[in-house]
Amino acid sequence: VVNYTPDTARTLESQTGICYDFSALFAAMCRSQGIPCAIATGYLSDAYHAWDMVYVDGDWAAVDMTRSISSHNTASQTLAECVTSLDGYTLAAS
Repeated sequence: VVNYTPDTARTLESQTGICYDFSALFAAMCRSQGIPCAIATGYLSDAYHAWDMVYVDGDWAAVDMTRSISSHNTASQTLAECVTSLDGYTLAAS
C-alpha cells in the first residue's frame, strides 16, 4: 500500500483496524480533549508499526493502543496507566 489514510469514524464503528487506524483514532480522541498527541511510526521488533506519543504529566510518553487492545488491557483508569515502555521500538527515519 503506497498511500493509506485511516478513517477514524470507520475504526470506531467497526472496532477493527490496523495499528495506524488505532493510533489515529486515539490521537483524535486525545486532541478532542486538549491532550497533545502525535502519531509515531517505526518498528516494533522487525514489524513496521504505529503508536502514539502523548504529553502526560509534563513529559512525552508512548501509548500503544494496538498492544493494549491485543492484551485486553481494560483495567487502566488514567492516561498515565496506559504508558508503554519504548523497549523494542525504533522510530522510522524521517
